[in-house]
Amino acid sequence: MNTLKERFKNLIYPPLSFRRGSADYFLLRKVIMLNTFFILGIFAFSLFAFIHIFFIHNYFIAFIDTVAFCVFLYLYLDLRHNNNLKKAATVGLLMLSLFMFTFVYFNHNSSFGLIWTIFVPIFAISQFKPKIGLAISLVYYLFLFTFLFYGVLFWNETSWDITSFLRLFVASILLTLVYFAIEQSFEKVSTQLKKLTNTDTLTSLFNRRKIDKIIEEKFHEYERYGTNLSIAILDIDDFKMINDKYGHIIGDTVLKEFAHLLMSNSRKTDAVGRWGGEEFIIIMPNTTLEQAILNMQRLMTKLASHDFMHVKTFTCSVGVCQANTDLNTVDKLFQCADNALYNSKRNGKNQISSNQ
Repeated sequence: MNTLKERFKNLIYPPLSFRRGSADYFLLRKVIMLNTFFILGIFAFSLFAFIHIFFIHNYFIAFIDTVAFCVFLYLYLDLRHNNNLKKAATVGLLMLSLFMFTFVYFNHNSSFGLIWTIFVPIFAISQFKPKIGLAISLVYYLFLFTFLFYGVLFWNETSWDITSFLRLFVASILLTLVYFAIEQSFEKVSTQLKKLTNTDTLTSLFNRRKIDKIIEEKFHEYERYGTNLSIAILDIDDFKMINDKYGHIIGDTVLKEFAHLLMSNSRKTDAVGRWGGEEFIIIMPNTTLEQAILNMQRLMTKLASHDFMHVKTFTCSVGVCQANTDLNTVDKLFQCADNALYNSKRNGKNQISSNQ
């Protein structure tokens, strides 16, 4: 029983390449819902094809069902293999919309079947940003209900009249708006949760967890493409004296001001984080050791001339290292920068050191 349950979960839940180190729960939810859509589509269209062939004998609709089954099976397998969420969502939306319009065209006067058309807005809102999904849904409904409205004037079927049209129109719009509100609220909560998970609450810089993820990604790029990668660990000199003299509240203010100074004087491509306590780290992709040292020298100059609110001025020590064949793991790179920082402290503080 547990084995069957695990197999089912593996069908629905995203592969490890989507989940590894990710705190983007909104993205994970999209992948899970996309997998669910495809699995249900594969099952539903194969069932419909079977029913249309052997019971209803509508071979054209059975053919459409079979094509839809093949498309959804391909999209599911391609998503699992290539992890291309954007491709799967876009092609899936186009195929689902095309199928629905084809279905409506050949089953226009069967009001009981037209409720399936609501799946396109649900798919669009769940797979794109809620506002974009809502816009896509409104365009979809514009074409769909225009076709249905003009059809009502000519079909004259007792099972599908203007009352049926209005019921479907109102129900579809209301369900779409309700689902949009649900997705919109979940996206906001997910964004807030992601921020809380990845940022240091005091300084608003990246926290240790996020820094670990970023350095893993950048180190992988270094190994695969040979791009330069340097890091710098900074430590505020004599921070304990600041806390003892001014108090911990002022000490927290100093940390926040220093964090702002780091962010203001770093490149957009750099990742700045709080390493712990009064230690900070800057990850510098596409940067040689010489360039990293130059960046830190500029930062030290800015720090020396900066007038802090309460303590006026203070210094910091820096350790810098660049990934190379000897520093061939993330841990070794961190250890190198940490040792260099220790050398700066031991040799008088307020300086930049490198062990390379």
